[in-house]
Amino acid sequence: MKLTDSFEKITPIEFGEFVRKHGLKLPEAYAEFIQSNNGGYPDKSTFYSESLGLEFDIDFFYSIDSNYQDKDILESLDDLVTANEMINDYQIEEKELPSFLYPFGQNSGGATYCISTRDSDLGYIYLHYWDGSELQFITSSFTDFIKGLK
Repeated sequence: MKLTDSFEKITPIEFGEFVRKHGLKLPEAYAEFIQSNNGGYPDKSTFYSESLGLEFDIDFFYSIDSNYQDKDILESLDDLVTANEMINDYQIEEKELPSFLYPFGQNSGGATYCISTRDSDLGYIYLHYWDGSELQFITSSFTDFIKGLK
């Protein structure tokens, strides 16, 4: 898979600082992915879940900004949205995104793809809809999600 319009690459040290700052437990596959690509628009953007019999699209992957300064997402719509902004705006300030979810991407309808960081379903991928609907289970690992993109 190739990504376009990626943010500047981050180093393993910068990624480690980001993870520590937010107290995250993230899969190694995600760590490798974000350090190689750091967000962007994928050339393969459809995931088919055999267990659900449903297709899901991904519009773009959030980047991580190692120089993040607290700014509102609406002020930066011309830039790629960062995980930093999502965490700050929707978990810390607005409390609209549950704290056990790590946001990593967005579909074309604006729903957010997340990795679970809680022990009971660590690493599972969910789609969080902003209308208050229940979380949509997608797959049990980030690796399966990336491998399943067509």
